[in-house]
Amino acid sequence: MEARRSLQRSPRRRLQAWRASGFTLIEMMVAIAVIGIISGITIVETGRAYNRDQINRTSLQLRSWLLEISSQPDKLGQSCTITMDTGAIAGGTRIASVQPTACSTTPNLIRPGRSNLTFTVGATQPSWTFTRRNSIDSSNDVIIKFSLNGFTALRCVKVTAISGLLRLGRNDATSDVSAGTCNNWNTI
Repeated sequence: MEARRSLQRSPRRRLQAWRASGFTLIEMMVAIAVIGIISGITIVETGRAYNRDQINRTSLQLRSWLLEISSQPDKLGQSCTITMDTGAIAGGTRIASVQPTACSTTPNLIRPGRSNLTFTVGATQPSWTFTRRNSIDSSNDVIIKFSLNGFTALRCVKVTAISGLLRLGRNDATSDVSAGTCNNWNTI
């Protein structure tokens, strides 16, 4: 008999039971707002991480390319001259070249990444020559600087005067390739 009564609840009791087990409109709106805020933060941080990866990738690629070329004068018996392309450079375009072309398996270094990302490249000396024993013909350090337009970060590749030692550097407080300098030469 008791079981039959519970099945025949009044509409008012059924409504009260449904309200106790569901969400109110305000609770759902708060949950949606929280999800939206978290999604917005995640999208922004993902974009920053992608940009940081692109600028790091470019500086690592340049360093590896220069490292390959620096050993070639001893093998070939002739010097290798690097020429940097400076200014605004889109993805998939050349950032440097070497002469003679026998100094590298890739005589033209192409910047990786999508073409819609534009880098600004600056160099303290747009051209220099690797000579025998990994040295360079300049008495001043050659510093190549990279920044990604719209992103505050500067990456540098330094070719040390005379010795030709290659170092990577960074400065996350500026993106100015003309006046900015890398202040951390330990990591990128």
